Amino acid sequence: MPGTLPLSALPLATLVAPPQDQPAETQPTQEPSPYLRLIEEDDGLRLELATRSFRYEREGEEDTIVDLVGVMHIADASYYDALQAKLDTYEVVLFEQVVPVDPVAGLVDVDPNERARVAATHRRLGVLLSQAMRYREEVGEAPVDANTLSKASTLPRVRRKITSSAKDAWGRPIDLQADEDGELSVVSLGADGETGGEGLDADIALHEDDAPPSEGQGIQKTLADALGLVFQLEGIDYASARWRRCDVTLAELQDLLEEGGADGNGILGALQGGSALEALASGLLRFMGATKSGRGMLKLVGIEALARAEDLMSAPPDGMEELFTVLLERRNDVVLSSIETLLAEEPDTASLAVFYGAAHMLDLERRLVDEVGLAPIEDSWLPAVNLRFEDTGLPMSTVRMMRKTISKAIDRQLKR
Repeated sequence: MPGTLPLSALPLATLVAPPQDQPAETQPTQEPSPYLRLIEEDDGLRLELATRSFRYEREGEEDTIVDLVGVMHIADASYYDALQAKLDTYEVVLFEQVVPVDPVAGLVDVDPNERARVAATHRRLGVLLSQAMRYREEVGEAPVDANTLSKASTLPRVRRKITSSAKDAWGRPIDLQADEDGELSVVSLGADGETGGEGLDADIALHEDDAPPSEGQGIQKTLADALGLVFQLEGIDYASARWRRCDVTLAELQDLLEEGGADGNGILGALQGGSALEALASGLLRFMGATKSGRGMLKLVGIEALARAEDLMSAPPDGMEELFTVLLERRNDVVLSSIETLLAEEPDTASLAVFYGAAHMLDLERRLVDEVGLAPIEDSWLPAVNLRFEDTGLPMSTVRMMRKTISKAIDRQLKR
């Protein structure tokens, strides 16, 4: 989504949780079961991700169901369709998004639902402005309105996102404007629907000069295209006012890194991309993704690496230990605090989803059970990436050799 720190720049091991050969048959114990499993079949491989449910019990009151919904950041389109349908059923969704500035930071004493409407409106403005800038680049003129943008898109999921972002979170159309030079801006009149105002009533505007990066940019989008997969920010619609950002800002992330002795500026520069190394990697991905066998090799390498994520996360490369700690555990502090606050201050909430990268889930589950007192109930699985061996364009002898080679390479990396 616009304004998000590119997850593509994060180490592979931070994007997923470890594999599991068989589904859990019993309730989680002190050591929770993994949130990602690799299923080996005669004709291919399948990566699946778990949603795990917990109950928060209140004496004499309705219980709250809290679901940890792990996600992969590139996957099959069908995975995101199923995931969207699941997420649309929750009363509140807490999601990860590292932003430069929190748009609702100044609304401290405002009702959480109203804060969520302001934040959702900011996200919708970002979607419309990004799509409007793309339309102008392709067509040569500024779009008239959101309907023009929707009709111009050939992808159903993009049309759905434009439609859901065409109105602000109070139900009024967002104004798409272009000045005499063709410069674009998008405006909502806030909660009162009147020009001007303060707090919730203040106008919310986003101009082209300070537009967030397009969600269609970045090495992870390039990787998704090369593999014939979908990038999460394109596959999931974040426009709902029931969705609440639950994460650190860029400045907070930098502070956490520097508190641990890491180079905050250097690491954040790498994470935000734009380097010569990223350009080289993007070019290589496009080259390999141009052929069937190249896509097959990339997908096979990716699946095999994800299947060893637990080992990789337990032994981060030299110099990246603090980065792993901050990206996973320290950001989980924010999630845990938000869950505890919501359970205490909004007891009428019947269902809550934590929608985060699957790598966060093992630590979150331990802490929700041990510190908050949630009781595990059940889990369910969604297939995220499917790979049929015949679709790789590679002979089976080559597939078997590659799988062994990848496994040995990971073993060597871990021994270092």
